[in-house]
Amino acid sequence: MANEVVRVEDSVVVEGKRRSLAALLRWSGMVLVSGGLLMAAATALHPSLETATTILESEVRLVAAHVLYTLSYLLVLLGLPGVAGMLDG
Repeated sequence: MANEVVRVEDSVVVEGKRRSLAALLRWSGMVLVSGGLLMAAATALHPSLETATTILESEVRLVAAHVLYTLSYLLVLLGLPGVAGMLDG
């Protein structure tokens, strides 16, 4: 009888891990998509040539683009474990 309880508990733990993996994959996908969208927005906002004149003329755009790039890279890094989890399991 004790073995049956252990089996039930084991299946509950496995079931919980499956749900948490599914949630991780779902959130990772959304984070990766938003990171990609921010990266596209940063690319559109960033001046194509970065010279001393361009930096002085469009400093606000340049700073905003770099902030968006930084946020997009962080989101992509946060989303990568979900991709690894999907490939692994």
